[in-house]
Amino acid sequence: MAPECAAPAQEQFDQIWKAYKGAGVTIVYCGYGDGRTGMAISAIQLFEGRALGELDFRANGVQCGGQIEALNALREGIHRKAQRLTQHPRYGTPTIRSTLKTISDRMRRVRAIEGR
Repeated sequence: MAPECAAPAQEQFDQIWKAYKGAGVTIVYCGYGDGRTGMAISAIQLFEGRALGELDFRANGVQCGGQIEALNALREGIHRKAQRLTQHPRYGTPTIRSTLKTISDRMRRVRAIEGR
């Protein structure tokens, strides 16, 4: 179990996503149902393409600054990957390009709201 308020590494976010995708139904619970649970749920939502910002992370129960910073870094990494994929010829089909552009646009709006 991770210590309360610990900021996860990218590998841990990847493990959360892999467990979620492989299980079909997932229960996320850390003992109190706030910080670590909210962080895991926020990470899953980011991987699913939702445009979340700090207010959303807090609404999910994330309490610690380090976790919010880690989620912001995850969000930016997903955003950069989506931008790179839209330029790749293999993923250049109109449907995929449109989906990735939607995700990228959502991320830009979240950054604008947060003043980044």
